[in-house]
Amino acid sequence: MLLRAHDESRSGQPQVRRTWGWDPRPQGVLSLWGGPSRTSAMGTLEPLASRYDLGVRKTRSDSVPGWEPFDFFLLTFPVIEYRFAMAQFTIPARNETKEMRYQMGYALADLANEYPNVVAVDADLRSSSGLHIFEHFHPDKLVKVGIAEQNMISVSAGLSQEGFIPFPCTFDAFCRRFLDQLYISVAYSRTNVKVLGAYVGLFTGKAGATHQSDKELGVLLRMPNLRVIEPGFNEEMRQALRVAVETPGPFYLRIVRCEVEDNEAGPGYQFRLGQGTTVIDEGRDIGLVSTGYMIRTAKRAAQKLRDRGVGVRLDHHPSLKPFDDGLLYDMASKVKAIVTLENHCTSGGLFSLVAEAFARRGVPVPVGAIGTDPEDFIHTGHVNDLLAHYRMTSDDVVEKAMGLLAGKGGRME
Repeated sequence: MLLRAHDESRSGQPQVRRTWGWDPRPQGVLSLWGGPSRTSAMGTLEPLASRYDLGVRKTRSDSVPGWEPFDFFLLTFPVIEYRFAMAQFTIPARNETKEMRYQMGYALADLANEYPNVVAVDADLRSSSGLHIFEHFHPDKLVKVGIAEQNMISVSAGLSQEGFIPFPCTFDAFCRRFLDQLYISVAYSRTNVKVLGAYVGLFTGKAGATHQSDKELGVLLRMPNLRVIEPGFNEEMRQALRVAVETPGPFYLRIVRCEVEDNEAGPGYQFRLGQGTTVIDEGRDIGLVSTGYMIRTAKRAAQKLRDRGVGVRLDHHPSLKPFDDGLLYDMASKVKAIVTLENHCTSGGLFSLVAEAFARRGVPVPVGAIGTDPEDFIHTGHVNDLLAHYRMTSDDVVEKAMGLLAGKGGRME
C-alpha cells in the first residue's frame, strides 16, 4: 500500500505504470502483495527478471559454498530488484581518495578475497557508507536488506551461525534502531558479527542532528562481549578490520566519513586489540589522550604546545573496549595534567573511560575533556564551524591544557 500511496501522490499517470506498464491499483491487498510478478506486465518483464534472478543465484552459489539467495527484494519483487541492481555508483580510485569510508570499502573487499566467508550486509546506504566499493568487487557477497536496520543485525547474526563473517554497515546514528538486536542477537549470543558504524561524530555536519552520532558510546561500551574500535587513520582502520576478521566474537567499529591521513602514528605502527600507543613522548607537562579522528587534532595541538615550551606526551587509544588502562596509568604517573580528545560527547565515551579508571585507583591528576556537549544535539553546519562551536580545535586543546597547568577549572572538566 505504501507503493500505491507514494505513486498516487504524484500528478498524472503513476510512475510505475509509465515505466513498467504495471498499474499499482490492485483489486485487493492480496493482489498487491503478489507484486509485479502477478500482473500482465510480466509477459514482457518476466524473461528479463528471470535471467537476472538465475544469474545472481548461480553467481552466489558458485562463489560462496552453501549460499542461499534470501534477498527479500530479489525473491519478492524481482523486477524492482533488477532496477535497483542496475544502479551505477561512482567508484573512486583507491589511490585518489583519503576518505575512510571509501578506504574501508577497499579494505573489506581485500579481506573478502583472502577470507571467502567474509560478507557484507547493507541497509540501503552502500553508496554513502563505502560498501558500493565492496559490491563492485564482490556483488555475490553483499546482502541487501533494505531500510531495515534491526533486520540487518538479525540477518547478520543468522549468517554468523552458518559460518560466515558478516559486516553489517549503516550510519552510526542508526545504531539506536537496532540496540536490542545488537544486545541479544550479537553481544549476549556472542555471534561473530562485525558492525560497521559509518559517519560517526560531527563530521557529517550538513546532514543534521538525525544523521550525526555523538552519544552512542555510552551504550555500546557497556554491552558485555562487544569490542569497540575507533580507528583514527586509514592504515589503522585496515589493520582493525583484519583483527576483527581474525578474532572470533562481536565487534563494533566506528568509521568516520571524512578524509584522514594514511598513517598518523609513524612507520611500523601495529594496531593491537586492547592496546594504545604513544605517538609523541617529549616532556612531562601535559598528556593528550586521543581516539579516532581526533589524533590529528591532538598532533596539531602538541606542536603548538611545544612551540610554547610545554612538554607533551600523546597517547592514542583506538581500542575503546577493551581499553588500555595500563598505558593511561603510565601517562598519569609522568605528567601534570591530561586532556582527552574524542569525536563524541564528553559523557559516556573516552573521557568517561579515563575518569572511571582514575576513580578506581584514586589517581589525582587533573583531566580536561574535548568533545561535543552531552546535553545538546549536534547542530547542522560546516564541519569547521561545528568544531569551533564545540571548542574542539587544536587551539581549544591548547587553551584547555594551559588552563589545567595553571590550576584553573578544578580536577575534572
